[in-house]
Amino acid sequence: MIEKNIRKIESGEAYTEFVRAFATLLDQQLTLLEGYMNGKEGAHNLIQQMPALISLVNTIGYLRGQDGMFLDIRPSTENQKEFYEYEDLFEKRLSTLIDFILNSDEKEYYRERLESYFVKVRTKSF
Repeated sequence: MIEKNIRKIESGEAYTEFVRAFATLLDQQLTLLEGYMNGKEGAHNLIQQMPALISLVNTIGYLRGQDGMFLDIRPSTENQKEFYEYEDLFEKRLSTLIDFILNSDEKEYYRERLESYFVKVRTKSF
């Protein structure tokens, strides 16, 4: 049962290690997607992954405490500066990928993909 695997993160050190592990996974995924900028079908292939990538980059901010997320439930940590650095790094890399897409012939497809993912799929009334 999945509920048995859900455990509270008890210490600031454990929380920091969790954020670092997540940042490592995100770094590896970004590196893979940045490789799409070199291929002929790069923008199209990249656009398929962009909604998830945007969500993952946003998660780094939320783990840091953006918009008040997790601040009342996570353990205190002395690593906020490190978390901000992750957020800034990933935001810059995401911005580079978005610029690549917006300078391609796939701009309209990108808008449609984001709208489909973030609005239609996530909203019951569509």
